[in-house]
Amino acid sequence: MFKAHGEYSIQRKGPLLLTNCKGPFNTELVENHNSDITTIIDSMPSVWGQVIVIHQDSLWTPDAERRMCQTVSVRKSRGLRVSAVVLENPNSKAILKDQISRVYDFAEVEHGFFEDTFSAELWALAKIKPKNTIP
Repeated sequence: MFKAHGEYSIQRKGPLLLTNCKGPFNTELVENHNSDITTIIDSMPSVWGQVIVIHQDSLWTPDAERRMCQTVSVRKSRGLRVSAVVLENPNSKAILKDQISRVYDFAEVEHGFFEDTFSAELWALAKIKPKNTIP
């Protein structure tokens, strides 16, 4: 087993999980993140969203990307409905978007890319807000 590469912080804000991260990321980091996020998910409502701020060119290794596909699928089964992603200062924006989209498309989780955290949070909250039904 290797040392985890990358860093992250996670916090809960109502029905949203906010993650700040900087890579590159390996499988060990994905496992650590998954363990930390699983503990927080236990206290989340039945439907929730996440906002992820990715700093610079933070790519996953191929093994880490495959593991992320699995962990996001599990999160979906535990209430994750949307993921709003903010890319801060990347040099390889297109490559990052492709990799992130592969993960969320695999798990069938709606996702979007945003220029700032405020817009990302508004979008995620609007997507998970219960729809009013008229009898």
